[in-house]
Amino acid sequence: MADSLWSAAVEFEHVASPARSEAARLGDVTLQIVRDWVLRFNAEGPRGLIDRKPPGQPRLLTAQHRQALMAIVESGPTPAIHGVVRWRLCDLGQWLWEEFQLSVTDVLTRLVNGWSNGRIDELMPWCWAADKTA
Repeated sequence: MADSLWSAAVEFEHVASPARSEAARLGDVTLQIVRDWVLRFNAEGPRGLIDRKPPGQPRLLTAQHRQALMAIVESGPTPAIHGVVRWRLCDLGQWLWEEFQLSVTDVLTRLVNGWSNGRIDELMPWCWAADKTA
């Protein structure tokens, strides 16, 4: 349906507003979206109609940062170096600051929750109470 709507939007480029309004109604989108599609098609051709990543703030953690973070979680802390015997999110946030000067403590929870890794469970404070060895 989106393909037919885009072609309709292109056809309505120089047509009066009622035609664009009809295209918007048929596609269940706003008139502004139809207008944006026409402008993108005129500027970039059919490739302009392909969905792309929306503009915004870039990610704070690059692939390199994520790999380093996963490696340190996998290896575990060294008490003499890191000052802890078990990683907590605040400790990892401190480590990221010391290594990369990144302040991402608020992002860590979302990032860590997305990993499928048994060691990550140790980072969650609510898991510690159930851990008899803690």
